[in-house]
Amino acid sequence: MLVMSLLILVSVGSVLWIGIWLAQKNTFSLLSENAGQAVNLTVSSVEQYLGSVEHKARFIAGRIGNGAIDTADHKVMEDVFTGMLAGAAQIDRLMFIDTDLQAFYVRYRRRFEEVRNGIGDYAGDPLIREKMDNLQPGANWGEPRGKQSMRKTQLELKYPVYSGDELQGAIVALLPVRHMSMFVSGEQHKSMGSLFVLSGRDKVMGHPLMRKRRSGMGDESPLPNLKRFEDPVLASFWETEGRQELRRLDLPENIEGHLQNVDGRRYVF
Repeated sequence: MLVMSLLILVSVGSVLWIGIWLAQKNTFSLLSENAGQAVNLTVSSVEQYLGSVEHKARFIAGRIGNGAIDTADHKVMEDVFTGMLAGAAQIDRLMFIDTDLQAFYVRYRRRFEEVRNGIGDYAGDPLIREKMDNLQPGANWGEPRGKQSMRKTQLELKYPVYSGDELQGAIVALLPVRHMSMFVSGEQHKSMGSLFVLSGRDKVMGHPLMRKRRSGMGDESPLPNLKRFEDPVLASFWETEGRQELRRLDLPENIEGHLQNVDGRRYVF
């Protein structure tokens, strides 16, 4: 038996590597046949997981921009944001921040089934000012950011709100990274194998071992380093020693694969 992991490079806001481990017989034709199906299902699943946040943010931004939602009416904003949170378990907090850096947010604390709202004044925050000044049309995904005090790392999506050509502010959605790990570990994916997600080449964003809050995830190290990750098989992914390219396996386009020896066992990535 081989443990198989297929890797595909996709762009969903930021560049992610998505991998799958499958237990399969050592038959290259069977691996090749299953590769395309497994990867297509996995990529579509992750795209939907993150893309649905973009769709919701774009819809709310459009409604604010055309005047259908009054951002000064915090009761209406709370209802709108609460409805969006109810339909998007991956989102932890939603915020509207205007060009004066005044914000209204709604947070859903799922552990306590509690919805909270509040206001914030970020006029004196140079980092928030810089982000707002550098907004681009459409979805703006930021790099993962860690909060040591809360032992969690978050992805941040900013979606600008325009009234005509005039910028009014931005919708901001915060997604805890551990929700990505819970997602890839879900029952709906078990038939495909064990999934993982890398951010770039050397940071682990989604893995079953990351489903719980983790210590040490601060601003300096918001995501675990791949080489030091506690899964030794995944940590060996880019190692050149013991690596053998898969030349007999007819992989679909945009999928890479190689054979790796780890502690005396063979793994196909």
